[in-house]
Amino acid sequence: MLHKLQLFFLLVIFHCLGFTQNSAVDSLENILQNINSDDTVKVNLLNELANEYYRTDINKTLSYAIEADSLSSKLNYSKGKAESLRVIGRYFWRMSEYNQALKYFEESLQIFINIDDKEGLANCYNNIGSTYWRWGDYPKTLEFFQKSLELREELGDKEGMAASYNNLGIIYRTQGDFFNALDYYHKSVALKEEINDKPGISDSYNNIAIIYSSQGDNNKALEYHNKSLAIREELGALRGMSVNYNNISIIYVNLGDYQKALEYVKKSIEIREKLGDRAGLASAFNNIAEVYMKLDDQSKALEYYKKSIEISVSIGLKTIEIYGYIGLAETYLALNNKQEAYDYSQKAYTLAQSVSDITLLQLAAKVLSSSSASLGKFKTAYEYFGIYKSLSDSIQNEENTRKIVGLEYEYKYKKEKEIARIEQEKLDAIHQSELMREKSIRNSLAIGIAMVLIMFATLLYNYIQKRKINHLLSVQKNEIESKNTELTQLNEEIQSQNDHLEQANHEITAQKEQIEESHYQITESLTYAKFIQNAVLPKSNSLSSAFSEHFILFLPCNIVSGDFYFIKQVNQSIIIAAADCTGHGVPGALMSMLGITLLNEILRDAKMASSAEVLTELRHQVKQSLHQSGEKGEQRDGMDIAFCSINQETLQMSFAGAYNPCWIFRSDESNQNKKQLFILEADKTPVGVSEIERPFTEQIFQLQKGDSFYIFTDGYHSQFGGEKKEKYQLKRLKALLTKIQNEDMITQKKILDQEFNSWKGQNVQVDDILIIGVKI
Repeated sequence: MLHKLQLFFLLVIFHCLGFTQNSAVDSLENILQNINSDDTVKVNLLNELANEYYRTDINKTLSYAIEADSLSSKLNYSKGKAESLRVIGRYFWRMSEYNQALKYFEESLQIFINIDDKEGLANCYNNIGSTYWRWGDYPKTLEFFQKSLELREELGDKEGMAASYNNLGIIYRTQGDFFNALDYYHKSVALKEEINDKPGISDSYNNIAIIYSSQGDNNKALEYHNKSLAIREELGALRGMSVNYNNISIIYVNLGDYQKALEYVKKSIEIREKLGDRAGLASAFNNIAEVYMKLDDQSKALEYYKKSIEISVSIGLKTIEIYGYIGLAETYLALNNKQEAYDYSQKAYTLAQSVSDITLLQLAAKVLSSSSASLGKFKTAYEYFGIYKSLSDSIQNEENTRKIVGLEYEYKYKKEKEIARIEQEKLDAIHQSELMREKSIRNSLAIGIAMVLIMFATLLYNYIQKRKINHLLSVQKNEIESKNTELTQLNEEIQSQNDHLEQANHEITAQKEQIEESHYQITESLTYAKFIQNAVLPKSNSLSSAFSEHFILFLPCNIVSGDFYFIKQVNQSIIIAAADCTGHGVPGALMSMLGITLLNEILRDAKMASSAEVLTELRHQVKQSLHQSGEKGEQRDGMDIAFCSINQETLQMSFAGAYNPCWIFRSDESNQNKKQLFILEADKTPVGVSEIERPFTEQIFQLQKGDSFYIFTDGYHSQFGGEKKEKYQLKRLKALLTKIQNEDMITQKKILDQEFNSWKGQNVQVDDILIIGVKI
């Protein structure tokens, strides 16, 4: 019996002294070897060892916990049984088998309830909360974490309280409440530093880093991740290091350093595969998929997103499963696989509605809006775009609230500091007066003792000195009172001025907010209009299948454009058009959408009409759509256009134009470096109503290999600039195109863009710019 008591006290001493993990484990192993009898002390030691090995050797955790469970049953030791079941549950949780983990946690909980063990109950509530967190059930998670914290506060368990504060911070962070999350993380760090809990401190630093990352402060986030990683490397905590590597990879993605991001996420995957950490692998696979997306390797991105989803579904990780679907949708959008993108974005949004993570719901709504627009479902796209903006504004409003609270704390701190300073000055003045008085009295007594024979003179002297001192004190007191009165008056004046300033500030702020709100609404509408316009315009690489060398220089004057380009394959012919609608900005954009829609309708029939017939029909439908009759004073909306149809087998071009020509450059047979220019002139009549309505003329031109042709609107050569602030004009454009004919099309586009910006300088762009160049 004495031997058992000695072993028991050794266990308590090792636990309380807070040895490092390796020395603690070694000491506990030595004690275990000295125990020869099967009793409750041995059960407690086995459970202690199982918990100690949890971070470094998970298989030993299971081995010791099973041995403790077996011995507890044999001894009918309820507390030991409950703890061993809880530790077995932790093992299954670590192995991502959450259903099995919950079964053991609930069995353990029932025993702790029966024996009224509050410490065990607190630990069990915390474990059950962590399980529901993995499943994305945040209300349940919060319920159990709160129960755990209440018991730990009642017990004064600082280590347990620190863990609970950390867990509550995670939940508030997931729900978008970053202020409360950061508050709980700092509470957790304070307690962990007090008890020197290094693993716990590293956990909190990691979580604080995630908050800063969520707020866009990547440098601060990187600082805290590196602090966390340094501790975990010191402790040899591989699982924690894998978390840091994964999170640091995310920071480098945000900073645009994708090679570093790839380096860190690969380190994380290597450790997690070694540990068999399936939940960690699911998260890391999502991350590496995002990195490959940034590196334009869509095939690898798809591979890893699918791997992540497979693991998440098998172990019930809803949040990571949702991130996987969002990633797949974005990847398929990049590959122009619109239906797949739409299907996965719908899956992501539906699943995101079942969890309380507003960031996930926001991301899912955004990708569902984009995929809907790509399929032409603009009403659905607009609906989900509104949800995305609403959630974004919600997060932004919460951030503003946090800033206001921070300012209030700062103001309160400064105010209290100022009051303390004034009070201290008063105390210093009184103390100085007292020192002077004490000195005077000491001097008087010393003189009185030393000069008994001249006592009367001394007393008279002291009396006079005292009166002087009292007078001085009275003067100082009056000066202090006078200064206090002046300060009070000054404070009242400042307060009055502050009131006036505050009132004026409120009025200015209200006007500013009203203006900003109006500007925001207009900008949002224009931005979404641009989003829709871009969705209906052909992709810039639409010509790639027909012509290997080409470019489209498209520079809208405003957010949306009145110029548009049209590309369509009809039988053996490729249709290319460049059009300039009446006006630019919103009116022009509306006309451009009408033009694209009507051209699609006209060319829907597989029978290919001539270029002139297409423009004639387009003019008819524009007039019909705009109810134009040609009456005097009527608005004359329409468009100028260059329309080409090239037979890909014969290379014969059919051209018709409304004000906009087609220029063709061909190498001179005698000198390849010299270029001939052929101009297919346009008819001087618009697509729309006009005073004299002329028919459109079809022009046929036989193209040859090596020819280059260009169609354009009038924006480029109408731009004011140069030293004399004059128009660029067609002759300069013709000379520039002639000069750059020996360059490839990509270089030609770059030169045209640079020349335009150089000519424009500080001047305002006056019109939309559109030039299409194709080399046969």
